[in-house]
Amino acid sequence: MPKTARLTQLIVGFYERLSSWEHGVVRDTGVTLTRMHAQLTRDITAPLTDSERAALTAILEKMIREC
Repeated sequence: MPKTARLTQLIVGFYERLSSWEHGVVRDTGVTLTRMHAQLTRDITAPLTDSERAALTAILEKMIREC
């Protein structure tokens, strides 16, 4: 098996296990996974200044454009 195929297999397997774990964490909490992600993002970025938040946003937007 080529190395790229094996790497792809590993990444997909990791994502599937992570996704399953995340859904298990929020199950029976009354909170959707999307809402939990939004809440965690808000909590993590709360201490940032406006300029730090703007810089982080710019970095993320650049990463998204390059994908």
